[in-house]
Formats: sequence, C-alpha cells, structure tokens
Amino acid sequence: MIVEGLLLDVDQAEEGLPFVTLYLKRGGRVEAILDKAFEPSFYLIAEDPHRAARMISKVEVQEKGRIIRPKGVEVVRRRKLGREMEVVRVVLEGPRDLTPLRHAIRELPGVKGFYGFDLPLTRQYLIERGLVPLEGVRVEGEEREGTLIATLPPEHRSGFQEELEMMSFDIEVYNPGGIPRSDRDPVIMVSLAAPDGFRKVLTWKEVEGAPDFVEVLGSEREMLERFVELVGERGVDLLLGYNTDFFDFPYLR
Repeated sequence: MIVEGLLLDVDQAEEGLPFVTLYLKRGGRVEAILDKAFEPSFYLIAEDPHRAARMISKVEVQEKGRIIRPKGVEVVRRRKLGREMEVVRVVLEGPRDLTPLRHAIRELPGVKGFYGFDLPLTRQYLIERGLVPLEGVRVEGEEREGTLIATLPPEHRSGFQEELEMMSFDIEVYNPGGIPRSDRDPVIMVSLAAPDGFRKVLTWKEVEGAPDFVEVLGSEREMLERFVELVGERGVDLLLGYNTDFFDFPYLR
C-alpha cells in the first residue's frame, strides 16, 4: 500500500537500533510508519580516501564480548563548505557501534577528520532520506502484525498540505529557591490557547473571582492529567511555546 501525508515528526523506535518511526498527518488523523531499513553512518576525510576505505573495511573492535565491524565502507562525493570532494562513508549496524569504531578508525594513518558522528539518529535520518518536517512524504509499505512498515525508502513530496491542529501553552512553577528545579518544584498553573479562540487556565490553587476559563483541579497530578486530556480531546498536532524544550517539558515529564 502507498501512504502520503504531512511529516509531523520522526522518532527512534527502539534504543540502540536504527529503526525510525515516521508520524504522518493525513485525512485528519496521524499515522505511524516504521522504517527498519535505515543505515546510520558517519563520514571522514582522509589523505587517500580509497586507501583509507580499504583499511577501515578490515577494522574490528571487541567490546563487551561482541565483535564490532563496519557494515559497509564506500568512497562518495560530498560538499564541504561549497567544495565537492571525495570522503569515506562508514555504515554502521546500529548507533551504539559509532563510538568504538570511530575511536579505532581515528588511529589509522591518513585519517584527518570526522563528520556527522555527533548527529542524533533522527536528524541524520532526515538528512540522508531527504525529508523535511511539515512537508509531504510518500511511503510504500505493508502492514505486519498491526504495524505499517516501509518496504521502500520514504520519498519527499513538495506542495503537500494538511490542516494542522495547534495549541500554545505555558506553565508557571513555584521555585522558592529562586533557581528552577524541575525535579522537585511543583507546577502551579498551565495556560492553553488555540487559534479558534479556545483558552483555558488550569491550576490546583483556589482563586477567588476567577473567570470562566479557569479550571481548578484537586492536585498537581490532576492538573497535569487534565492538560494531557485536553491535548488529546482537541487532537493537537503541534504544541507551541517559548523555550518549552528546556524549561516546560522537564517539569512535565
């Protein structure tokens, strides 16, 4: 079957394995598709790329009772600062093989520098697959045990549009120490707003004369559960906020 949709997000499906889940919005709902064929890799520059590739293909590292080898080694052409050049691409069995192999390879003669080794798997996936978040994706796949699995690499599709449900939010926290401590300080308020005029403030502290959009819950837990419930009820695709990754979400985990 062929699925086309708007790419909302990608996520590493299983720790230590190069499996990536794509989340596509299509027809008003979100569908998850598993890509098990991605090959993580990194690049390196060498004085003689072809000689380096031959040496790297023979590298073996023993770690915790297992032998680690490159899954593949090839010389490819890439651009560095606008200049095209030959580099060595080292393909890995999985993300956990990156560090031991890189440490072994950097000791080889003629190796000058590494690139792409510090990219998160999901970012490398987007780059290598040529996919762009919030743009179209076409995936050919088949359903196995209730999971849609890609049978060919997903393809970018330009000009694809889909209506997105958005909501902005913000939290207020109590931090008597002056410095935010997400592991111990409570969240006392969550505010939400959406483009259609929806607005809501959740709190677990009684407020005299509060307007209708304020909802008072019995505890911090109940307040956060209500927040999650509202996000689900409205089918939110994008949660928006300011500095949310570094401030808000650590409190909400």
